Amino acid sequence: MPKYENSRVFLVKKPRKLFGAEMKKILIYFFLLSVAVSFFSLMPKTAQAQGYRSFKREFALIEEETRWKIGPFRIFPSILFTNVGYDNNVYSQHERFDPVGDFTFTTSAPVTVHLLLRQRWIFSFSYNPSYVYYAQETRERAFNQSLAPSFRWLMFNRLVLSGNYLYRKARMRANSESDFRTYETRHEGRARLVYETGRRTSFGFSVFYRMRRYEDVEVPGQTIPYSVALDRDERTIQGELFYQIWTDSQIFVNAGFGDIAFSHPETQYKDSYTYYIYPGIAFPILGRLRGTLSVGYKVLDPFRARKKGFAGFVGNTGLEYKWRRFTFRGSYRRDTEISFWTDNVFYIEDSIGAGMSFYMSQRIRLDYDFYYGDTYYPEPETIRRPDETYEDVFRSDQYTRHTAGLVIRIFRSAGVGLTVSYWERNSNFEFVNRQRGFIGGYLTYDF
Repeated sequence: MPKYENSRVFLVKKPRKLFGAEMKKILIYFFLLSVAVSFFSLMPKTAQAQGYRSFKREFALIEEETRWKIGPFRIFPSILFTNVGYDNNVYSQHERFDPVGDFTFTTSAPVTVHLLLRQRWIFSFSYNPSYVYYAQETRERAFNQSLAPSFRWLMFNRLVLSGNYLYRKARMRANSESDFRTYETRHEGRARLVYETGRRTSFGFSVFYRMRRYEDVEVPGQTIPYSVALDRDERTIQGELFYQIWTDSQIFVNAGFGDIAFSHPETQYKDSYTYYIYPGIAFPILGRLRGTLSVGYKVLDPFRARKKGFAGFVGNTGLEYKWRRFTFRGSYRRDTEISFWTDNVFYIEDSIGAGMSFYMSQRIRLDYDFYYGDTYYPEPETIRRPDETYEDVFRSDQYTRHTAGLVIRIFRSAGVGLTVSYWERNSNFEFVNRQRGFIGGYLTYDF
């Protein structure tokens, strides 16, 4: 394996016994934050529309929902506490390697501050610090953070110029084929110009840039570290059309083109052009039917090497419908993802999800969600069989996840949830098969 300067090798520790003192710390922290959530549940969260929200509509919603105001600043704080429990396979290891389990929790305190000026300007700043804790596997502990300043400027009563920037550094799995968490540093910027007509139509265009950088971590079985394989820049120009059909519900069409440029010479053969069109319907975030229904067409064209590209339909749909004591959920996603583990430029990820919630009473809710996904690779990989022969095989993975939960309302829309989940990946490359289970709790503001 070639060595890269400043890189480090990922080594998995053997299982260790969990001490009672570590578990006591988790329970005490969970109790303190359960008290805090009763206070912060009083604070409304300004939900972002999934389509396009007009300048005047957003200005009015910020004014209506403000409960904390210091001088001219309108402040929206919250506390989140998730994944409090036991993960039986922290490193997503194959069962033959004795997977490591550990107690864990994640806590975060996102805050958004708005400044409204003269019915013409909206300045916003969001900051989200979070901490991921593991009782014994200390190398997995991480402080993650993101910050996002933005502005919107209403010109001539119809033209809206906006811009936003996002910085995020988080320890995470890069995509669905990655088993190890590494730090990803992301910089994103968007500039947008939209003309809001006096009727129901808005149209405009935006320019988008994203830079991704990863840790110099060498993973056993791979010849290059994460950073060399996945560091890249993405640029996109997009045209946008929105037509309002009901209050906060819209028909939209997004179409654009861009490129993906890899940072290191070893992977620049993956440089590609992209073209896409996404029509769809966005429903209001607070309505009986909410979410987005969108199916489109995409082209990914690697232009530096004779590698297979992609041309076909894609989708990004997530819907939720409330009826009496029931809430029904459905999702569908189909898109391309950059591959790390194979010599393919990308793989195709196709997934569906379904779920239901039942309110037994005003204070108790039962949840169940099911997820199934497939991944397909367009070019074969050469693998060695047990009989020492070699064969070209097209890798194909199947994912399933079951999640069941019980939520108890403690104050207004805030609740404490208990959850059990099981995740599994089966592949025709047997050595990437994985299983993982979790049991624990979380705090929610969406009872």
